[in-house]
Amino acid sequence: MRFTFRTFRATDEPESCLEFHQGHSKILTDLGIENLTSNYPTWFDDPNTLVITATNEEAELVGGIRVQLYTGDYELPIMTAIKYQDPNIITAIERRKNNKGVAESCGLWNSKKVFGRGISPLLARCSVSQTSFFEIDNLCCFSAPYTLKMIKSLGFIEMKEVGNNGQLPYPSEKYMSSVLEIPNIHTLEYSDSNQKERILSLINQPKQTVIELSQGKEIEIEYNLLSKYE
Repeated sequence: MRFTFRTFRATDEPESCLEFHQGHSKILTDLGIENLTSNYPTWFDDPNTLVITATNEEAELVGGIRVQLYTGDYELPIMTAIKYQDPNIITAIERRKNNKGVAESCGLWNSKKVFGRGISPLLARCSVSQTSFFEIDNLCCFSAPYTLKMIKSLGFIEMKEVGNNGQLPYPSEKYMSSVLEIPNIHTLEYSDSNQKERILSLINQPKQTVIELSQGKEIEIEYNLLSKYE
């Protein structure tokens, strides 16, 4: 099976943003997770939001993820989601913005049609590589327990000043989610070696077609990502 991953600025393709939002919202609803504040689409109007989509051979949208640069004009989804539970998230994000810049990897989803095919880990990896487009150092994310191992393999570690050493009950008491960060997107010091190799490959060659091994399955991916060199 072959998939195409591509990136665009949110403000360049409003119809694609709406399709992304609808697909993501349906998955959350099917999982019984509704009324998430971080799912409100304020990012539609944000020129500093990159949207990464996955389409199948029939050009059907089957998944996606976003990378949102924090400039202070819009709250990151992670800030909106947990600031009332722990206001330290605001200070933590502001500190990173004022240091060498920060973005969030967020909105990861894939349709039921491709569950188990390994699309989500590859989209998450793309979000790390696309952060280099902004030429900043820090990338943060919010991870559910069932994606934590995969997210950590990309080089994310707990943001310990938030919650209980980076952990918070969200969106309800039965979900212990984690606030994570890659402290330096350029060194990727906490990434698994194979993940680091593929991330750097996508940074240096954002347009490529390869056979990827993900969750024990081989899938062909045509990458059409943005490059900071363009």
